[in-house]
Amino acid sequence: MWLGEREYVYDPEHLLVLSVPMPFECQTTASEEEPLLGLAIGVDPILVGELLLEMGDAANAEPSSYVSSTAVNEEVMDASVRLAEALASRSAGRILGPQIVREIVYRVLTGEEGMSSGCWSRSPTGTATSPACSGASTQTTPTTSM
Repeated sequence: MWLGEREYVYDPEHLLVLSVPMPFECQTTASEEEPLLGLAIGVDPILVGELLLEMGDAANAEPSSYVSSTAVNEEVMDASVRLAEALASRSAGRILGPQIVREIVYRVLTGEEGMSSGCWSRSPTGTATSPACSGASTQTTPTTSM
């Protein structure tokens, strides 16, 4: 994905975080041998703020960018698979879904790129979004409910 002159890696091994609503387009190919499963998670900025406060990082959080990409680690992948499985059931999605989303946000904030001081920290529009991959590329959409 390109934004101006800067390229952001967005593929099956990377997730993309957008803290401001913006249209973007991606293209992918799927087949029976290599199916595509995408998961987009809209994140309430209040959740991000709560986690940052609990982590003790909120006072030091300054956005370096409103767009960021990072490698998907095993913890984020595992939580994403659990979220997809929970969403297959109306009651599991309603009861477990919000806690799994919270875990995914925490894992991204504390991940390799140290996003707790990156683009999720503060958003001028009050919207933070994050995808989590489940074996394929994903797309984010700004939403605040599951």
